[in-house]
Amino acid sequence: MSMPAAKTKPIKVYLVDDHAMVLVGLSHLLADSDSFSIVGSAGNMQDGLQGIAATQPDVALVDLRLPDGSGGDLCKQAKIQSPQTRFVILTSFCNDAAIFDAIAAGVDGYLLKEDDTDSLLEAIRDIADGRSVLAPSVTKRVLGRIQKGTADAPLHRLQSLSRQESRIIECISQGMTNKEVATALHLSEKTVKNYLANAMQKLQVGRRTEAVAFFMRYRKELNDNPGNTWKVNADGGFSLTEFMIGIALAGIILAGAISSVTLGFRATTNARDSRNATQILRHEVDAIRLLSWQEVVELNASESYPAAKQFRAATGDRFTIIRQLSDDGLGVKRIELRVQWPGAFGDEKERAVWTQVSRNGLNNSLEYGQLR
Repeated sequence: MSMPAAKTKPIKVYLVDDHAMVLVGLSHLLADSDSFSIVGSAGNMQDGLQGIAATQPDVALVDLRLPDGSGGDLCKQAKIQSPQTRFVILTSFCNDAAIFDAIAAGVDGYLLKEDDTDSLLEAIRDIADGRSVLAPSVTKRVLGRIQKGTADAPLHRLQSLSRQESRIIECISQGMTNKEVATALHLSEKTVKNYLANAMQKLQVGRRTEAVAFFMRYRKELNDNPGNTWKVNADGGFSLTEFMIGIALAGIILAGAISSVTLGFRATTNARDSRNATQILRHEVDAIRLLSWQEVVELNASESYPAAKQFRAATGDRFTIIRQLSDDGLGVKRIELRVQWPGAFGDEKERAVWTQVSRNGLNNSLEYGQLR
């Protein structure tokens, strides 16, 4: 006699979001699946850090913006206290700065709240299994940045400054005015302004204070790493070291891109199957509406059968209909209809509706149940 298969332990999930309604919605969504177990939740960074350290979840879903800090900072700090936890940013924000800050913090996934629920649940499973997942729109942005090359790298921007531009910013960092810089470097004040404007454009900053802060921050890093190769060669190409760094980074992003593309394809397939399931159920309910009371009574109490022929052309034999009858008394039959099919994520999908048929003069009137 074969032993029953051991039940897989649910994935322990911790939620961090400052919107109570989001926490309630996520809790209900995850609680509806046997795959997940909510071990705690928090509405701010401090409580989230304490809760994650105490519960040691498998996956932590973290909002990007919290009242007392950022989701990226929370993930970075919580990894120290809970190294086995996989961290996921779940947010409404999809901009380059937020995405790359989160990736720099070492998160394992970046998902959007507007993604459909099936995609979200499957992404959490994938991340719990050790994979990294980016929402498709996030992947598009990341790949776009990769395609732009390394032009936006801070050290590259710093090295793009001319010697005179660097000298001017260094003077300004010492508190000198444009006029004082002009006198010190034997330039006109207008020339200093032009050099400074060019330098700010190269550093991609909008204010002289930002230019000084950028210069001071990354100059030390550049001096500490004299062998740094974030520099375009004289012939316009890139050094071998930079090329290898680019290949490694592209490999990391490509792995995430493949997961995201696959996730997007499977989500689209599930959405299409759900629409087909709804149409099949409506067809079955309409067919029951045409039956007389006697024909309803003669139906089998429980029966399963394939979808009607017109649906099989598009769906094959993947959809199975299960019909169950019960007697509610007083001449009323309750009919439950379920459609089951294999989901694109490997799980079994189901959609159902119930209706009632009465034996009185309105024996074909129906009360439709809620599709689920």
